[in-house]
Amino acid sequence: MKKFKLIFFVCSIVMLAVSCKDDEEPDLSILDSTKTTVPDSNSNSNSNSNTGNTDSTSTVAKIVINEVVSNPSSGGSDWIELYNSGTATVDLSGYVLADSKGLADASAYTIPDGTTLAAGKYLVFVNATSFTFGLGKSGDEVILADTAGKEVDHLTFGEMPNGDQSYGRKPDGSSNLYYFESSTQGDTNNSSTVIN
Repeated sequence: MKKFKLIFFVCSIVMLAVSCKDDEEPDLSILDSTKTTVPDSNSNSNSNSNTGNTDSTSTVAKIVINEVVSNPSSGGSDWIELYNSGTATVDLSGYVLADSKGLADASAYTIPDGTTLAAGKYLVFVNATSFTFGLGKSGDEVILADTAGKEVDHLTFGEMPNGDQSYGRKPDGSSNLYYFESSTQGDTNNSSTVIN
């Protein structure tokens, strides 16, 4: 037991020395050899803080692939809609959109610098004017990755029941995926009619 107390005492001093700033003296009053508890690291008023980091629950941004259209029979182009279901604007500069061929494929589309998406808003990318990969007529996958190549979201869909329908989330940003009777490009899916 004496060895344990000695080891604990030495470790506590080392922890205090490491956690103190250069011009501070460690508070040795917390070292009472009769106690076997370690001071709560959360109560340290001198804890390090990065000004670039924020609480993960305060201004969380969540970008999702909200709706897609593939091979519309009306003669239009494939398109992909992103939605920010978070509470902060997100800089999408350098994010990448790809289909089932993957992020490394030459057809993957890098979102241009200066592209942002505000909270609660939509951003639509149209085939041929934005991305060059086509979405498969019998189904495909859409992948969104951040600047580090980490997957932010993906959406896999089968053949559209009719070429003028879309596939997406209802309500917007949720994990509930449906085929819709008609598309709502750049607008909410919340009032869309679901096809069974």
